[in-house]
Amino acid sequence: MEIRFILEEIYSFQNLVPPVKINGIRIELSEIENTLSSFADIKQCAVVVVNDNNIEIKKSKKHLVAYYVSKNNEEIGKDLMVDYLAEKLPMHMVPKLIIHIRDVLPLTSHGKLDQKALPKPNFALQMNDYIAPRSLLEEKICFIWEDMLGVPTVGINDDFFMLGGDSIILMQLTTRMRDELNLNISVKDIFTQRSIKKLSALLVEQNGEALLKEQFNGHHRKRNFNGDNVASSGLLPIQKYYFAQDVEMLSAWKQTFTIKAPHSLNLETLKTALGKLFTRHGAFRLRFKLDENNDYIQYYADPDVLNNFDVKILSDSQEELKETLQESLNQFNVQTGPLFCVCYQSGFSDGTSRLVFSMHHLIVDTVSWRIICRDLERLYKGFALNKWQSATYLQWVNAVKTYYANNCSETERQYWQEVAHRTKEFNRKIADLFFNLEAVKTTTVVFSLSTEHTEHLLRNCPQVYEVKRIDTLLLTALSRALNILTNLQVNYVTLEGHGREADFDQELDVSDTVGWFTTMFPIELISTADNDLEQDARNIKKVIEAELLNNGLGYGPLFGYHKNVPRICFNYLGQFNKNTTQKLDAWALV
Repeated sequence: MEIRFILEEIYSFQNLVPPVKINGIRIELSEIENTLSSFADIKQCAVVVVNDNNIEIKKSKKHLVAYYVSKNNEEIGKDLMVDYLAEKLPMHMVPKLIIHIRDVLPLTSHGKLDQKALPKPNFALQMNDYIAPRSLLEEKICFIWEDMLGVPTVGINDDFFMLGGDSIILMQLTTRMRDELNLNISVKDIFTQRSIKKLSALLVEQNGEALLKEQFNGHHRKRNFNGDNVASSGLLPIQKYYFAQDVEMLSAWKQTFTIKAPHSLNLETLKTALGKLFTRHGAFRLRFKLDENNDYIQYYADPDVLNNFDVKILSDSQEELKETLQESLNQFNVQTGPLFCVCYQSGFSDGTSRLVFSMHHLIVDTVSWRIICRDLERLYKGFALNKWQSATYLQWVNAVKTYYANNCSETERQYWQEVAHRTKEFNRKIADLFFNLEAVKTTTVVFSLSTEHTEHLLRNCPQVYEVKRIDTLLLTALSRALNILTNLQVNYVTLEGHGREADFDQELDVSDTVGWFTTMFPIELISTADNDLEQDARNIKKVIEAELLNNGLGYGPLFGYHKNVPRICFNYLGQFNKNTTQKLDAWALV
């Protein structure tokens, strides 16, 4: 596929010419007017865009202002109208000010709205869009959100996804809130409540006003997995997919990531911290063996297997690092270990140092990078990790296997059966179109968007198209590119997910667990015949935000990954180092 198709479609999200733009967001004024006019006591109304030149206002200088005439000429409560509009419109379409006018809206001689004759709004007398926290709980949550999302100021009504959040940041945020607040907060709580005001209200409802004050220093969780022990288990579908590959390909399945520390590290302190990290996360001790049926199973080796683990001390030479990593990779052994190595690099001109982890893919994924970075930094600096642990990797593996063997709903089973059938037919069409696909020359293409375009995609575009996930829009771009390539309006791709979300067990939380959780499943991409970008986005949104059961977890256990998955794969890794307001001595993935 020519990558330019995708690049052009990504930019098309930003190149539409809307009737009105505020903060880069397309606004249909007529839609707001129609909604406001449906309010029972409204006789006339108009919505305009007004520039606010008050330098104390931190938000955009452009604001939506609504003017209305009531049926009885009396002023209507602003809160009533705001609540009414908020129920029917996205928040970015709710006017900042709503101003009452007596008798009739002013018109020009041509019968159009005379904006010059409208009363000028006084923004200085109005409350800012930002609403400050009202309690210690809300204040603490606001601070955490600001830090994790890289937003200077977060108000209690701000929407998590509209601030640029995604599902991976959501897991990190959940873990941090548990650590710092010691409250029973789930990923689903934040996902469904979306604002700090609603989230804090839910926490108060769950825990009670009096108990809430104590919980900042106590621990109240539904379930602590620290005492739950699973010695061995089968494999997740993604691990089975690994062992089904050609032997020659298996050695390449590793992940390498680098943690940058702002200064040199004490080696003894580092080794102590690593020891505690290995104790915390059993994935470092995973081993694999064949059972009596000649199927691979996985188990935890004895904790003392890592007692003699040695950190490789290197200079800042990239060549030396490359050679060391290759030597370590050659020693990886899924049955006896080791399955990872750690290198420490120092001597950089800026005084910083590096920790380079190279790990077999069987025991790690990209979400795990973040967990390892965060936990190792805390341990090195002398902080204890939260004693309330999430589920272990093998607990998750067994839970997934048990659910889909015994308790999977017929609705979910039938859904994936139909998807699998349609995917098989699609693969046949593609094989006819590209019959010599194996012989086609392949090229690796890398492109990047500017910081400005990236921020626009993350913050503004989801609001315009009313989607929760940025990957909905990226998939829309891919859908339109495939339409050009295949000349098919319906295409299928394999979507990779981080695999840590499922509704079948609300208490089985693995947001803080190291391991390889990746899921893969086919999804349908529908492109409209008339190239309607908004409808294309709605089609994708319907599939991945509404119809997808258990976030795609079920396809693997029910059908496996070794055949019939589409050849084109989409994988969104999330945002790295999003918390731009972090302290100067913080460690970071680079």
